[in-house]
Amino acid sequence: MSIKKSILSRISDWLTSRRKRYPITNEEAAKIIRNFVNGTSTYDYEWDDFTCFIYENPDVNLALQLCWYFEGLYPARHNREYCGAEAFPYFIAVADLLEAGQLHSFANDETLQSFKPKTPKVPEELLQKIQEALTPLNP
Repeated sequence: MSIKKSILSRISDWLTSRRKRYPITNEEAAKIIRNFVNGTSTYDYEWDDFTCFIYENPDVNLALQLCWYFEGLYPARHNREYCGAEAFPYFIAVADLLEAGQLHSFANDETLQSFKPKTPKVPEELLQKIQEALTPLNP
């Protein structure tokens, strides 16, 4: 009986994992983003695992939303791509800003809720900050 309950409990935890918030630091998340872009992920599904959770850290949640935003702007052209290669410099810029703690002032409920499917609205000031972070990447 206890084994059965344990299994049911695990299944329930798995099914509700999207509601559970997981701990992660800015540095850990930035490393995962860079690993994905560089093709050096720690394991095959690191990016998939990273993108399927909600985190305790609002900065990381914002970074994830921004990656999804740029993925939408630069969609995959082939079945085996996650997104177009044009999105990768933006992912790196987001990782840089995340690691430098520069997303913190934007990581609030209002900004996170502005990312609605099909009509995301990224604050202009945040887009400007990302563009500035991109500048060193572009000659």
